[in-house]
Amino acid sequence: MRITRRRFLAGLGAGSALVAAGIGGFSPMRAAGLSRTAASSAPDVPRSDDLRETGDLQRRWLSLPGSRIVINPFDFNTSLTPVQYNNAPELPLHVGYYASDTAYSLREILSLYRKPKGLTGGFSVAFEDDFNALSPDWGGDSWVSRQIVDGELEMTVEPSGPVPWGATQRWLTIDLDKYPYVQLSVPQAEGAWSLKVNDGTLAVDIALQGDTHQTGIFTYDVAQATGWSGTKKFELRIFAIGYGQPVYADYVRILGVNQALFGASSYSTSWLPYELPFSATFDHGSQLEGQDFLYDADTIARTVQVSVGDTSDDQWAISGRYHGSVSWDGQRGVLTVAGGDYAYAIATTATVTGDVSYFGSVLEMMAWTDQLSQPGTDGYWALQARLSGQVAFGVGLATAAEGAPVAGQRALAVLRGRSADARRIQQKTFWDGVLARVPHPQSFALTSVPDYGVTAEQVRHSYYTAWVFAVANSLPVMPETGYAYPQIPAGKPSMWVYGAPGAKPSAAWESFLGQQFYAYYDPDTAWAAYEGLMSLVDPSGELGGESLPSRKAQTAWVLYQITDDDRALRSVYPALKRHLLWEYDHPYWIPPGQTGNPNQRDAEFVVSLIVDMGYAREIAQALGDQADVALWDSRRRSMFQSYLEWFWETPTSEPMQYYYTDTGERNPGNTVWVTTGLHLDLLEEGAYLDGLKQRFLSDFDPNGTFNSFAYPKYPDMSFTLYGLIERGMLSEAEVFLNTAIRDVTRASMFSEQYHERGFPNPTGVRPSLFGDCMMIDFVWVRNGYRMDQGWPSFVRINKDEGGVSGLAIRNKQLAERLDPAAGGVKLSGSLVRETPACRQLQVQPGQTVPL
Repeated sequence: MRITRRRFLAGLGAGSALVAAGIGGFSPMRAAGLSRTAASSAPDVPRSDDLRETGDLQRRWLSLPGSRIVINPFDFNTSLTPVQYNNAPELPLHVGYYASDTAYSLREILSLYRKPKGLTGGFSVAFEDDFNALSPDWGGDSWVSRQIVDGELEMTVEPSGPVPWGATQRWLTIDLDKYPYVQLSVPQAEGAWSLKVNDGTLAVDIALQGDTHQTGIFTYDVAQATGWSGTKKFELRIFAIGYGQPVYADYVRILGVNQALFGASSYSTSWLPYELPFSATFDHGSQLEGQDFLYDADTIARTVQVSVGDTSDDQWAISGRYHGSVSWDGQRGVLTVAGGDYAYAIATTATVTGDVSYFGSVLEMMAWTDQLSQPGTDGYWALQARLSGQVAFGVGLATAAEGAPVAGQRALAVLRGRSADARRIQQKTFWDGVLARVPHPQSFALTSVPDYGVTAEQVRHSYYTAWVFAVANSLPVMPETGYAYPQIPAGKPSMWVYGAPGAKPSAAWESFLGQQFYAYYDPDTAWAAYEGLMSLVDPSGELGGESLPSRKAQTAWVLYQITDDDRALRSVYPALKRHLLWEYDHPYWIPPGQTGNPNQRDAEFVVSLIVDMGYAREIAQALGDQADVALWDSRRRSMFQSYLEWFWETPTSEPMQYYYTDTGERNPGNTVWVTTGLHLDLLEEGAYLDGLKQRFLSDFDPNGTFNSFAYPKYPDMSFTLYGLIERGMLSEAEVFLNTAIRDVTRASMFSEQYHERGFPNPTGVRPSLFGDCMMIDFVWVRNGYRMDQGWPSFVRINKDEGGVSGLAIRNKQLAERLDPAAGGVKLSGSLVRETPACRQLQVQPGQTVPL
C-alpha cells in the first residue's frame, strides 16, 4: 500500500479528526446516487434552492463565511460517504468548532428518540475482556509491545518497527443477529488508534473506527458496518499508531441491546447552501419535518414540525453526547457543556417532563439502564420530553474566553418568537446573493470525452456548489491564538489542522490557492489571510507546519493584479522573499514537526518553485527592485539546471519524480505530479521536453477516470493543463480538461485527490479546496478565461463557444465571450476601455492573450 502524504499525516493521528463514537454504516465503494434539482429560469444565475441535493452522495456540511462552526464536519480518515458518516435514524446533529488553533469535532451533540411509555430495556454481553490480565488469545504485529498497566492494555509501536502502526488482534465467533455491537473504552491515547475487523477473506480490513486521537467509550454496530449476519467468525483488530506513543484500552465488549429508545423507522435528508432539511417517520405514526441551519456565525438552529401519531405514546427523549463538564439548568431549560477551549449550550421549546439523566455510553442510554448519579467527563445526557407542533432548538457555541453563559444566551436567542424562521429566510437571501455575485460561465457542456451520464446541468450545479464551498470556507480572527488574521482553511469541513502554529487550519498549498479564488468574491479577506500567513514566516524563511510545494508568489501576484493594492504587495514581499529562498534549499516534503528527507529532491516541489520564482520576478519588477529581478532570474536558471540533472537519467529518457542526492537513485513517482514540468517556460523544445511529453502520453487514457492518472490533485492538474495548452497539445488538453470537470462532478465531493480507476472516489483530505479550485478553474478555462497569470488572460483550446461574466477586477467588472467566427474573444464591462481594439482580442487556439 502506498503511503501518501495525507495518509501519513492521518496515520500520525489528529485531534481534529474525531470520528463517530455512535453507530454508523460502512461502504467500501461510493454509491452512484445523487439527485439535483432542475435549473432555475435564469440559466446563468441560479438560486440557492436550485442547488438542492438528495440521495446517497449529497453533501452534508454547512457553514457561513467567517464562522468557527461547521454543521456535520467530515472525518477524512473514514471510508464512509458523508451521508453514511453523518446520517442516522436518531437525526443526530454533529458540530465542528475551531478554537485555540484546534478543530473540535463534536459528534451527536443533539439527537431525537422515541421513548415508548412503560418499556424497559437492558443489554446482554457475548464477549468481554476488562484487561486485568493479558489473554494469550491476543496476538498481533511483532513490533507492537503489549502489557497490562493498572488494569489497562498498553499498546506501543516500537521505533524499530517497519511502519508507524501495528495491530493487537484476536479471533471471535459471535452471533451478530443477537450481539451486533462492539464497545471499546480508550481512556488514554498518546498516539492515534483505530479499530478494524476482518473475517479472513478480505484484502483490506473493514474500519469500524478510522485513525483518531479521541478518548472515551466508543460503540460500533459491526453488523451494519460489515453487512455480516448470523454466527460469524472474525478478527477484531485494535491499531496503535505512532512510534513510541502508547494507546490504552480499558475494556472491550460485544453486546446485544434490548432498546428502550428508538430512532425513526424511515428518514430522508437534503442539502442546500443555507439549510439541511430532514423528514422522519416513527413506528407509532409520528412524523417530523425540520431543518438544521446557521442562525448566525455562533449559533445553530434546528426547527421541527411534529405531527404526533399515537398520543397515548407521545414520550420522546432529547439526548446528546458530551465531552467535558455538563450541567442542566431546569429553570431556564438550558443544558451546557464546557470543554477546555469551548462551551456550547442547547435550549428548546419542547416540554421537558423530568430531570436530566446521564449515561456512560450510548448503549446504556438506548437501554435506559445504569444511569449515573453524577455525570462523568464523557458520556451521554438525555431529557424526556413531549414534542408537538412547531418545536425549536438553539445550539449556541462560545470560546472559553466568552464562557458558557454566552453560549447559553446564544442558544436562547433562537427560541424568541419567530426568530428562527426569520433567520432562515435571511440565510437563504444571503446565499442567493452570493450566487448572483460570483462569476458566471456561459457553457458547461462536456466535449471530446465520454460523459458517463454527466450532463451540462450537473456540471453547472457542481460549479456553483464549488463557490458555496469557497465562500463558506473562511475562518474569523481568533484572538485566543494570538493570530490577528482571518484564515482560508485547507478545507473547513475536513477539520484539517497541520499548518503553522497560530494558523493550523491553513495549509501552505491549498490555502494559498483558495485565496486566489476567494479574491474574486472578497479581496480584502483574501489579502488579510495571505498577509497573516506571511507574518508567520520566521527569520530563516521557514513557514511552520507541513511544508508543501510553493504557490506563494503566484498568490501574491494574483491578489495584486485583482486589487492593485501596492501597499499590501510591498508589505508581504520581504517575508515572501525569505520563504522562497528557504524553499530553494528545501525542495522536498517536510511533515509537520519533522525534518523530512534532506537528501530527497521532488520534481513536484522543484517545478512549483521555479514557476513561483517567476512570479517573484514579476513582483520585484513591479516594486522597482532590479537587484531582485536579477536574483530571481539567476535562482530560477540555477534550479532549472538542477531540475534537468536530478530527474532525467539521460536527456532522452522519461523524467522521474524523485532523486536522492546521497545515492543518486531515482524513483518514477506519479506521472501527473511530474508533468507539471510542461508548464515551465525554461523547458525548450528538444529531448528533455520530448521525454516529458512521452511520460504524459504513456499514461494518458482518453477514456479513463481522470485519464487514468494516479492521485490527480488540482495543483498538478492545473500546471499540466496549462502546459498542454502552451505546448500546443490541444486535443490532449481538451480531453484532460473535460475529463477532470466530469469526474469532479461525478464524485460529488471536492477532495484533495481521487481514485483514478472506475468511479472517482474522493481520497485524501476532504472536503478540500483542491477539488473546489479544480472545478472553478477548469470551467473558466473551458470558457476562455485564465486566472493563474493574475491579470485577466484569455485562451482558446478549440472552436467551441463560451464565456465568463461577472468577473470583478480592481472594483470594476469584466465579461468575456469566445467568438469562434471572429477568431477571438469579445470583451465588455467597466474594466475594458471603450475602444474596438480593447473590446475584441484575436486569440488563436493554443494562445493565451492578456487583456
